[in-house]
Amino acid sequence: MFPVASFVYPIFINEDLLKAAGIAKLPTTRAEFLEAARKMTNPAKNQYGWVLPLSLQSPNGVQNDVMSWVWASGKSMLKDGKPDLTNAEVISALKFIDSMYKEGLISPGSFAKQEQDKVEEFVNGRIGMMVDTLAHINMIRERNPALKFAVTALPAAEGYTGRRGLPYAAWGIGIAENSKHKAEAWKLVSYLMSPEVNSKLVSIAHAFPGNVKAKPDWFANDALFTKGFEIFQSGQLANEFTGLPVAEELMRMFDEEIQMMLEGKQTAEAAAAKAQGKWLASF
Repeated sequence: MFPVASFVYPIFINEDLLKAAGIAKLPTTRAEFLEAARKMTNPAKNQYGWVLPLSLQSPNGVQNDVMSWVWASGKSMLKDGKPDLTNAEVISALKFIDSMYKEGLISPGSFAKQEQDKVEEFVNGRIGMMVDTLAHINMIRERNPALKFAVTALPAAEGYTGRRGLPYAAWGIGIAENSKHKAEAWKLVSYLMSPEVNSKLVSIAHAFPGNVKAKPDWFANDALFTKGFEIFQSGQLANEFTGLPVAEELMRMFDEEIQMMLEGKQTAEAAAAKAQGKWLASF
């Protein structure tokens, strides 16, 4: 599948809460993110450093808010096309999230929250940082014109210096293996992915291009979208759920085990191992 138009998911940060916490720069590592979350958390004000939606009804938080920490450091949840949830990098990300949850740095009610809930909390100034799509920038501005916020790439594990993995959703196009008209289908794919057409298409959609030579200019006069495009260009699109069998159900299976971990009923290693077993059956 070719990503015709991509909608990337960086970190959104409430600049007023960041400033009030005495933090001078946006976090680039997990340690800096953890420190910022600590300083921005004040339960007495119903204010928390991070938000984590883990509703089983809509389990895409596993993709956008959990596995994104693995991809940010150039790591993977797969090996040779098969599940590899028990690797050290996935375990490390789970432990990082578990530590923030146990420390009370994540807004309460994660198990019932969906994506729209975390955006609502951010709009109302109750959350310091969240993972979210750039497609929500204008909506956030409309809902709370006074809110000052910035975007930045997902923080990486300490010591990682490569390109940051960047979660994304995409309008994709491809050619079916059993198609009787592959040559004709390829003409359409080539047309939509050509620099000129791709630029026009993503400008209409307020998205980023699939062709690296496309030069959309719809965001030229907007500092936040320009920053988002810089993150997009310097990073590496990463969403390993794309194309997997029953992807949403895989997220739900892992979600169940993550919730058990956060409740203190199992370790990160056990959560990954149990989810791995469920995934293998689906593969």
